[in-house]
Amino acid sequence: MYQASSGLYGCPLAMTDGAAYILRNMDKSNKPLLTEAYKNLTARVNNWTSGQWMTEKKGGSDVSNTETLAIKTPMTGVYNLYGYKWFTSATESQMSLGLAKIVKDDGLPTQ
Repeated sequence: MYQASSGLYGCPLAMTDGAAYILRNMDKSNKPLLTEAYKNLTARVNNWTSGQWMTEKKGGSDVSNTETLAIKTPMTGVYNLYGYKWFTSATESQMSLGLAKIVKDDGLPTQ
């Protein structure tokens, strides 16, 4: 019985746990936003779930082959993602994380 329904329970739970771990260990340059998200992901009542946008056509789930780029908008400091993700987990979640290579100021993506 569990196996048939485990994807609807286990996947969002695993993605939420992964997102909480990432947020807890991130640079705290946007501390209020990260703190709020982490608090909601780890709450015991009315907690958020998190999806993740990682998988691409070329690399599948091999994150080392990620082609999606994150380019910072100079005026706002917000990153825009450019790429093609063909699968996401937990689409009904309250937040999601996206995997991308950050384009540095010299125009080259991080490795």
